[in-house]
Amino acid sequence: GITIAILELLSRMFRKVEAGEIFTRASIRYAQVIGFLFIAGSLLKGFTAAWLKHAMAAVVMQQVATGTIYLDPSSKGEPYGFVTGLVILALAEVFRQGLKLKEENALTI
Repeated sequence: GITIAILELLSRMFRKVEAGEIFTRASIRYAQVIGFLFIAGSLLKGFTAAWLKHAMAAVVMQQVATGTIYLDPSSKGEPYGFVTGLVILALAEVFRQGLKLKEENALTI
């Protein structure tokens, strides 16, 4: 679901760019939401992976009466989604500053 939302927002953002509307409040908002979705997706993936490892370990331990099984319960999620989200949020701030300059320039005679 998160991936579909990101793709839809990117599509809207690219349509704005094609129309020559780069530094707009909508573009800034799209970039911010995309960044937050990347961060949320990364966190959700990490929590889900940790929960699944814990659940699998419990099932395996119940099924095996003898021997020792070692399962690492720590989540080793990749931080790429989180970092990507932070980069996109930084880009949204660049857009916001660009919009501010554009608005100031429009007021200058």
